[in-house]
Parts: sequence; structure tokens; C-alpha cells
Amino acid sequence: PLNASYRLTVVLVTVLGLIYMPVTNQALEVMFCHPSLQCMYDCYDDPTYRVLVVFAVVALVAVSVGAPLVFSWIIWQAVSQYHTFLGKHDTELQKKHWGVFVDNVDSPMASLYSAQHYGAVSFSPVTSLYSVVMSLAIVGLESESAEQLIACIVVQLLYSLGTLFWQAFRKSIVNVLVAIAQLYVVVMMMLLMVGCWLQAMCFQCFYWGMDPTLRFEWVKCTNDANATWNGGFDWDC
Repeated sequence: PLNASYRLTVVLVTVLGLIYMPVTNQALEVMFCHPSLQCMYDCYDDPTYRVLVVFAVVALVAVSVGAPLVFSWIIWQAVSQYHTFLGKHDTELQKKHWGVFVDNVDSPMASLYSAQHYGAVSFSPVTSLYSVVMSLAIVGLESESAEQLIACIVVQLLYSLGTLFWQAFRKSIVNVLVAIAQLYVVVMMMLLMVGCWLQAMCFQCFYWGMDPTLRFEWVKCTNDANATWNGGFDWDC
């Protein structure tokens, strides 16, 4: 039977995985003084906000950076122990006996690497890195800008393609489910892009609002503070 410390460790690792992305997002929002916070605080000129910054730094160091480093160290220790156990460094032999080894590891931290095959033991740290980079793209770039959208799409595509080709898990059904999940995310992002593009096109000057030339002539007035709207799509700038 599992003892209390074993169960507690499993619960803590699970909870950390669930809160990792939200904590990282919130901490980065505070560090970058996100527009959603500017209506409540005077950013770094506000004493209360500076206290939030301290908590954000602690969260980033302890959770966003600290957790992946600790997980990587635990995985490295397990791999080193496996090499000692095996006594040989033949790649095919390492791949073959990895499952037998991890199934007999009596440690709650084994959940970090026991589900992956030998060549993908770093899957958890890589996923954490993906979460941090995605959070940076969301929070660090201007909200709802083209740069933010492109950055999020590139990061997601790289992670999804890497996950599809990596086939990180020992069980085929898990790899299939992960592949379906990643394909779903990519397809939804593509549909979102197409939907936004079509919505933008519908504002163009044509018989029913579409401009097949994609010239976007009205955009030339975007950065003109003295632009005058004459009605419809007619602007003087």
C-alpha cells in the first residue's frame, strides 16, 4: 500500500502541473504591467504593485523556472541510475529494458518519466518550456496584435509537430490521443485565423463588402490622428 508521503508527493506533482501555466501567465502579466492591470494600478509607481512584483518574481523563480529544473534533475538522476543498473551503454539495449526499469522504481517522482519511452524522458521539461514560451508570447506582445497571433501560432505549431513526430509515450493509445489533441488545437487555430481574415475582408469596399484585391485601402488612415471619416468606407487622411 502507498504511504502518506508517497500520496502527498503525487498530489503535489499533479497540482503543480495544473497551476503551472496560470501561475506563469499571471506572474508575467505583473512583470510586464499588462494592460489588464493598468486600470487598477499605476504599475511600478504604485507601492502595492511593487509588492505584487516581488510575489511575481518569487513565483517565476520557484514555479516557472524552479519546477522544470527540479524535474530535469530528477529525470537525470533516474537515467543515471538506469545506466548504472544496466551496466552497458548500448542504445538498443537501453530502449529495450527501460520499461522494465521504470515499472520497478519505487518513487512518486517516477510519474515524471515512467510513461515515456527512453528517448523521450525529457518530455515534461520540454512541455514546461513550451508553456513558458507561449506565456511570453501572450503577455509580452501587444494584445490582439498580428505579432502576438503569429508568435502563438508558430510556438503551437512547433510544439504540436514535435509532439506528433516524437511519439513520446510508451503506450500507443496515449500517443494517438495526444496526436488527436494536438491536431485539434492546430485545426482550431487555423480556423480562427481564417475566420479573422474573412471578417476583416468583409469590411472592404465591394458589392457585398468583400475586396478580392486584398488592397485594404482604408488601412492607410490607421496611424493618422487627423483622419476624418466621411461615412461608410470613405476617409480623408
